[in-house]
Amino acid sequence: MSRLGISNESSAGIGLYLCRQIIEKNNGRLTATSEGKNKGATFVISFRNILNNKI
Repeated sequence: MSRLGISNESSAGIGLYLCRQIIEKNNGRLTATSEGKNKGATFVISFRNILNNKI
Protein backbone atom coordinates (compact mmCIF):
# COMPACT_ATOMS: atom_id res chain seq x y z
CA MET A 1 0.00 0.00 0.00
CA SER A 2 2.95 2.32 0.36
CA ARG A 3 4.44 1.86 -3.12
CA LEU A 4 3.56 3.72 -6.27
CA GLY A 5 2.35 1.80 -9.29
CA ILE A 6 4.51 1.13 -12.32
CA SER A 7 3.41 4.46 -13.83
CA ASN A 8 3.88 6.31 -10.51
CA GLU A 9 0.14 6.21 -9.81
CA SER A 10 -1.06 5.99 -6.22
CA SER A 11 -2.41 2.71 -4.93
CA ALA A 12 -5.44 1.82 -2.85
CA GLY A 13 -3.80 -1.50 -2.00
CA ILE A 14 -6.80 -3.66 -2.88
CA GLY A 15 -5.61 -5.30 -6.11
CA LEU A 16 -4.29 -8.48 -4.54
CA TYR A 17 -7.33 -8.69 -2.25
CA LEU A 18 -9.66 -8.49 -5.25
CA CYS A 19 -7.63 -11.11 -7.13
CA ARG A 20 -7.92 -13.49 -4.20
CA GLN A 21 -11.67 -12.93 -3.91
CA ILE A 22 -12.22 -13.65 -7.62
CA ILE A 23 -9.99 -16.73 -7.56
CA GLU A 24 -11.65 -18.18 -4.45
CA LYS A 25 -15.16 -17.53 -5.86
CA ASN A 26 -14.08 -19.75 -8.77
CA ASN A 27 -12.88 -22.57 -6.47
CA GLY A 28 -9.25 -21.61 -6.83
CA ARG A 29 -6.46 -20.80 -4.42
CA LEU A 30 -3.93 -17.95 -4.35
CA THR A 31 -0.72 -18.39 -2.40
CA ALA A 32 2.27 -16.10 -2.04
CA THR A 33 5.81 -16.58 -0.78
CA SER A 34 8.63 -14.12 -0.21
CA GLU A 35 12.10 -14.21 1.27
CA GLY A 36 11.52 -10.84 2.97
CA LYS A 37 11.05 -7.14 2.46
CA ASN A 38 12.28 -5.85 -0.91
CA LYS A 39 13.08 -9.42 -2.02
CA GLY A 40 10.12 -9.78 -4.40
CA ALA A 41 7.39 -12.38 -4.18
CA THR A 42 6.09 -15.44 -5.98
CA PHE A 43 2.34 -15.77 -6.46
CA VAL A 44 0.73 -19.07 -7.41
CA ILE A 45 -2.84 -19.44 -8.63
CA SER A 46 -4.31 -22.95 -8.55
CA PHE A 47 -7.67 -24.15 -9.82
CA ARG A 48 -9.38 -27.47 -9.31
CA ASN A 49 -8.62 -30.08 -11.96
CA ILE A 50 -12.09 -31.15 -13.07
CA LEU A 51 -10.74 -34.46 -14.39
CA ASN A 52 -9.55 -35.76 -11.01
CA ASN A 53 -11.22 -33.24 -8.64
CA LYS A 54 -7.94 -32.16 -6.98
CA ILE A 55 -6.35 -28.75 -6.49
